[in-house]
Amino acid sequence: MCIAIRESSTEAALAAARRACAWADLVEFRADYIAGFDVKRLFREKPCPALFTLRARQEGGDYTGPERDRIASIIEAAHAGADFVDVEFHDGSVRRRDSEDRDARAPPCG
Repeated sequence: MCIAIRESSTEAALAAARRACAWADLVEFRADYIAGFDVKRLFREKPCPALFTLRARQEGGDYTGPERDRIASIIEAAHAGADFVDVEFHDGSVRRRDSEDRDARAPPCG
């Protein structure tokens, strides 16, 4: 079972995740609802396996910042220890990056 965590701060999200992990196999950090989220802290202190989601408004989420920053945060989460990241493939934002960005890309699933 996966429980979505939609809190307003990193601290509150981690507290909710600790409670949720008593019941869940996995938690989903909905970073689009966490003001000023701290990616490194979320995954350094995660109490159980965790999924990182930063969903844009046009995808049904609450993130309104630049798309480049959203993708950078998803990549940062993958490198910080997220067990899974959520990416909406249909929007075309996931594509092969130019050579200067290639080393920062998370490994593909599969």
